[in-house]
Amino acid sequence: MQYSNVRRVIDRACRRLLVFDPGIVEVIVFGSIIYAPNYARDIDLLIITGHKKNYLEYLKVIDDLPLNIDLSIFSTNERPRNDFLLHLLLGYEILYGSGKIVKEWLKSVSLDIEEVYSRLRIAKRYFQLAFEVKNRYDRDTLIRDAFNSLFHAYRLASAIYLGLKREEAGRWGKEIRRNLPLELKREFEEAIRVLHIDYYYNGNYPHEDEELRRIFEQWLKKAEKYVKKTLESNI
Repeated sequence: MQYSNVRRVIDRACRRLLVFDPGIVEVIVFGSIIYAPNYARDIDLLIITGHKKNYLEYLKVIDDLPLNIDLSIFSTNERPRNDFLLHLLLGYEILYGSGKIVKEWLKSVSLDIEEVYSRLRIAKRYFQLAFEVKNRYDRDTLIRDAFNSLFHAYRLASAIYLGLKREEAGRWGKEIRRNLPLELKREFEEAIRVLHIDYYYNGNYPHEDEELRRIFEQWLKKAEKYVKKTLESNI
């Protein structure tokens, strides 16, 4: 689907949500539709409202639209977890409201590289467990989760890198994604395409054990190298 058509769906969803909940103060679109629109599988919307209603009622308002839309809903007196806020650093666009609340959230986000190393450790543990289980469905889930955890390491490393640059340049929102250097952007997009889409979503990873181990170790080293380039040079 062309982005112009996607944008029309996003705008329709925003209008419907504002009618359903007049207390909404900000609507933000973020996620892969912003930082990697060519690979986006769904639309992520952040809703900030004065009085949060039942989550399922929000979903009913948009469930007939022709794209998958994931909603994250917070009241004005809540603050999202740090890992959620890090995703916003990869880029977002304000659809409704001033964006004041989300910008205040991001001013206090913790740029802790230990979150990235945690994803690398989890990826290795998932992969080890995949060879310990006997059920083929359990094995497939663990393998796909292992590759996706490597992708999350790429994503968090990119977000923290941009967060550090944001502190230097004082830039916000959609503009921030332009700060990722071309070399890093190419590597990040490859991780999205291979790890997140092909291996995790589609399950098209190598299924022969020796080749699977080789590919995982190859991607683990690439992820560790990416983390070193994006983060350790900024410490």
